[in-house]
Amino acid sequence: MSHETLFRHLSSAAIADLIRGAKGAVCYAAPGIQKEPAEAMANLAQRIAPEMLTVSLRGLP
Repeated sequence: MSHETLFRHLSSAAIADLIRGAKGAVCYAAPGIQKEPAEAMANLAQRIAPEMLTVSLRGLP
């Protein structure tokens, strides 16, 4: 089985690590976000162009 999967469970720390390691565009879609990934995204937006970061948050109604 390949390590590349479409869906997997990740902790907030693991998500932040992936974002920190990004060299190109990042798309984050989730019902919410915790502090560590949010900070990693803010840092990423400063490191690469902000338009390379897409965030879609959708909480419960």
